[in-house]
Amino acid sequence: EEGLFSHTDDFIKLTEIIRKYPNIYEIKVTSQNEFKENIKLAESNEDVILLFVRTDNNDILPITEFIDKPFKTIKLVYIGKELNKK
Repeated sequence: EEGLFSHTDDFIKLTEIIRKYPNIYEIKVTSQNEFKENIKLAESNEDVILLFVRTDNNDILPITEFIDKPFKTIKLVYIGKELNKK
């Protein structure tokens, strides 16, 4: 079942991360490869929780809506420590 919390992200973790890193960040994504790389990067960082995807129309949708599906440009929204992309 879809939801904000996964088997690694629960309410306690969310509140702890918000206390340490209260900012919300967005990563612009333009391809499926870039999307998967950013998800992998976020999941490898214990101080990051992926929240949702924001489309160019400002629609807010679950991340799962974009896995292996075509899109033009989206923004992956997360809270926590800012991700440093290489």
